[in-house]
Amino acid sequence: MTSNSTQSLSNSSTSENHENDYDRVESDVFREVFFFSSAFITLTGNFLVLFTLWKSQNMRKTRHLLIANLAVGDLCSGIVVLIFNTPTAQLHRWIFGDFLCTFSGFLLQMFSFQTIITLASVSIDRFYAICYALHYNAKMTRNKCRLMILVSWLYPMLSCSPPFYGWGHYRFTPRVISCMMLWGPHPTDISFSSFQGLTCYLSTGVIIFCYAKIWKEARNTFITNPLRTSQRGEPEENSITNQIRKELQVAKKIIVMLAGFVITWMPFVICRIVQKWMPEHIVDGHAYLTTEKVTLLMFTCSTFINPIIYSALDKQFRTELKRVCSC
Repeated sequence: MTSNSTQSLSNSSTSENHENDYDRVESDVFREVFFFSSAFITLTGNFLVLFTLWKSQNMRKTRHLLIANLAVGDLCSGIVVLIFNTPTAQLHRWIFGDFLCTFSGFLLQMFSFQTIITLASVSIDRFYAICYALHYNAKMTRNKCRLMILVSWLYPMLSCSPPFYGWGHYRFTPRVISCMMLWGPHPTDISFSSFQGLTCYLSTGVIIFCYAKIWKEARNTFITNPLRTSQRGEPEENSITNQIRKELQVAKKIIVMLAGFVITWMPFVICRIVQKWMPEHIVDGHAYLTTEKVTLLMFTCSTFINPIIYSALDKQFRTELKRVCSC
């Protein structure tokens, strides 16, 4: 009991010290405006994606359920940024208390993991659609898709919740204007942090495996073997080659979305790892502080980049969006 109270006091004092440090961070009007603008674009863009998928009868396929799940996670991230991060950037201090610090940090980290798990699920969907084109409907059923969506929420929820039970804690980090999870040296904390890291490692492994198989199948279909045409008497649009070609077009869009997520998300993660292991004089240097600001802005872009990519590359979605908006 005494140790827990001592730890809570030390955590609160540490939080106060970081708030004081944040008061010394120079005001950045651009960053404040950027947070608000990105939250607004995230809410608007992902809402339009969800509304279009909901209203359109032509976009009720399995992959669209996964795209909708991706949009829900990004939409929720935009709400959290708008409620917590934007006022914090404007007031230059955390004003919501310790519990909401833990709650907002939990939500942001959970939504980030939900996004990468959903991208892995989309990769599995593309793998079945291209490598098992004849049996796609049997292998990728709606129930299996619903199970993937459930896992994409349940696993991050469990892996990000240990601070609610006393393992690790979320603490306000002034430089990134949000609350982030910090683990201690206790073996339990190390175990849970490793369990949490499995989310990224397994999802990345699934994505790499699926797209490697997709590349191999595409190479065998269109490069190694002569381009197959439909058999005599079979309509051209029903040939297996054309079906794979259509699914590959969808896969290209997903690859661009995946690349956008990695480009905007990975520099911030690398920056946080560097901060943990680098000497203090490097972490407090001007070059590192500038890099940290840039990676933070890129990380924020990950919440609204998917609707832009999807609407830019998917002609069917643009058509349905115009039709829905005109109605």
